[in-house]
Amino acid sequence: MDTSLNEMQDQMTVFISHSFDDQSEFENVTDWLDRLDVPYWKPAEIKPGASLRGQLRQAIGSCSVCIFVATHNSVASSWCGAELGAFWGADIPVIVYLADSSLPEEALPPILQGDVWDRRLSRIASRAAELVKEREGSGIKGVISPSDTTSA
Repeated sequence: MDTSLNEMQDQMTVFISHSFDDQSEFENVTDWLDRLDVPYWKPAEIKPGASLRGQLRQAIGSCSVCIFVATHNSVASSWCGAELGAFWGADIPVIVYLADSSLPEEALPPILQGDVWDRRLSRIASRAAELVKEREGSGIKGVISPSDTTSA
């Protein structure tokens, strides 16, 4: 799955919004996505010297679903907040993976409060796979309503 960012623009992928301080949680998510053969955007593909904002915009535009790795670090991250806002504004579903058991639901960003979340990676990854397939079949990005992101 060493697909370049340009090649990913032609296929629906998953964006994993996380704090770089939560690398092990990020890797737990990617392990499950790899098991299910679900493509995802890799932050390691960020090109040094190029605009980070521009590269993130391009990555978000190529993705059909976002998995938000909810931890104390990601909730406090302005980058994660901006990513979530971009997905919300584009009407692209966000699946909430509550990775930090000490994080109360009311600590989630306001745009996610009241949404269904899950602590089980198998269900998070399976739901992401479903949404990627649905959106590939439709050929249209940004048409699945937030209510379709439930993993219950």
